[in-house]
Amino acid sequence: MDKDSGNVVVSHKAVDPSDVVMEEYLQKAIEKLMKTEYTEANLADCRVVANLVNHPADFVANSAQISLDFFDAIKGATKINGGDLLFFRAQNDDLVDMTGMIKLDYNAKYLHSIEYDEDLLVNTIIQNKTILPAPVTTVKDGFLVMGDTIRIQSKKYDNNGEDWTFAQNILQIPVVKKVSEEIKVIERTVKETAKKIHGKRCVDGTRNA
Repeated sequence: MDKDSGNVVVSHKAVDPSDVVMEEYLQKAIEKLMKTEYTEANLADCRVVANLVNHPADFVANSAQISLDFFDAIKGATKINGGDLLFFRAQNDDLVDMTGMIKLDYNAKYLHSIEYDEDLLVNTIIQNKTILPAPVTTVKDGFLVMGDTIRIQSKKYDNNGEDWTFAQNILQIPVVKKVSEEIKVIERTVKETAKKIHGKRCVDGTRNA
C-alpha cells in the first residue's frame, strides 16, 4: 500500500512457501506477533476475518479485498503509514492451524544507486520510502486466529482529528480490554484482597493479645 504513489498492488497468487527468505521472515514476524500485547475477540463476531479463515479456497481474493479496503481507509490519513499487508496460513509446533495478517510499515532509507549521465557512470544516493521493517519489529497492526479466538494488535491513530484503529475501522470489532490489562486488574484485586486479609489478621491478633 504505497501512499506516496497512490497505488495498492495485490498479489494474484500466494508466494512460494519453499522460499527460504520468505519462510524465515514470516516465522520471525509471527513469533513477534504472538509475543506482542493483544486483545481478544471471538471469530464469530468478525465477518471479515471469519471469511478469510473459513474459505481457504478464496484466501487470496479475500486478503486482496481487505488490502483494498485498508488502503482506501488510510490513503488520506497523514499519520497512518503505508505498508505491506502480509497474510498467512500456517501451523505451529503443535500442528495447530493459524491464520493471520501483519502490517509491515514502510521505512524511509537512503540507498546507494548507480546512474548514467551521457554514458558516464555516476554513483549517487537516493531515498527509498518503501523499505520493509525487520521481522523482529513490534507489530502495530495485525491479527492471529487460533481456533475460535482472534488475537488482535491494533494501534490507535489520529485520522484527521478522529480516533482510528484497524480493529474498529477495518475488522469492525468493538473496543475490548487488552489481555494484559485484564490480568493487571486481577492481580490488583488479589493484592488488595490479600492486604485486607492480612490487616484483619493483625487486628484479630491484637485483640487476642
